[in-house]
Order: sequence, then structure tokens, then C-alpha cells
Amino acid sequence: MEFTLNSELVEQIIFAMEDQQNQYYVHMDTGELLREEEIEEDEAEEDEAEGEDPFIPIPEWRPVDGFLMMEKFVARLRNPLLRDQLKDALTSGRGVFRKFKDILKTNPEIERLWFSFKERELRKVVWQWYNDNRELAGLDRLEEETDPAE
Repeated sequence: MEFTLNSELVEQIIFAMEDQQNQYYVHMDTGELLREEEIEEDEAEEDEAEGEDPFIPIPEWRPVDGFLMMEKFVARLRNPLLRDQLKDALTSGRGVFRKFKDILKTNPEIERLWFSFKERELRKVVWQWYNDNRELAGLDRLEEETDPAE
């Protein structure tokens, strides 16, 4: 596993994780992110014949994972009125994600907090995945890159 995880690739992986329609993989040597359909069968067969599949699936991200992240955000929210509204949305049954987003839109400051929280949490998931795969390849874990603008 030779690719380096940089901010651009992290953003691409996060975007791909949220795409519930496609399965994505990263090439272990190049760091290229590809949809399953983009992986050429000949290339995959050739690499598998050499004993190793060069493609690793990106971290799985299911609706339940998004729901749990929303619960975590709500639990940390200091605004009691908005926290109660968001809790009600999360326990309302159908349309939970839409209701949650609609409530956030009523308060741009809290909406910005949500997007910042979501970004940090997804970055943690990607870095955990990266380091888990580094360990499987016999490499040391690396610290998460931080953006100097943060």
C-alpha cells in the first residue's frame, strides 16, 4: 500500500461514501478512486493472478451510520430548543433525514455547526480506514493531516 492520504483524496472518499448507488474502491498503489464499474476486468484479473487484489473498498457508510452521527450531534448541542426539535425529528419515523435538514435550515449557525461536525466525523472514519489498511499491509499508522487553514 503505497498511496498517501491527502485532503483532496479524503474529500473524494467522503463524497463517494455518501453515494448510496455505487461501490467505490481505491487502488492501493496509486490512490486512484474508482467506481466498481470503472475497474477494468483484465487489470483486476492480472493483479489477482499476481496474488494480490490492488483495490480496497472505501469505508462503508450506511443510512444507520448517518443517523447515529445525527444523534451524536444532537446530544452535544447546547441550544435546548433546537436540540429538542432535532430529537423529535430523529424519533418521528419516516422522513427523518429530511426533517433534520429542514430544522437545521431554520438556524444557519447551527447548520454550519452540523456541517463542520459531519466533516470532522467523516474525516475520522476515513483516517481510521486508511490506518487499518496500512496495518494490514504491515505499515505503521499515520497521524491525520490537518489543514493549516483550520
